[in-house]
Amino acid sequence: MKKCKKIILCHNHPSGRLEPSEQDIMFTERITKAATILGIEVLDHLIISENNYITI
Repeated sequence: MKKCKKIILCHNHPSGRLEPSEQDIMFTERITKAATILGIEVLDHLIISENNYITI
């Protein structure tokens, strides 16, 4: 059995606006810090809209 050591965060913006909000940025920072404490690496955070995506 292998254990997870890396994760990718992903969420959508149904509005279609890809620009990360202040809450998106703060969430990414908090999750990354918490994951580091647990020995998990956050590889990326994707925001997805209907036709495109962006990484934070």
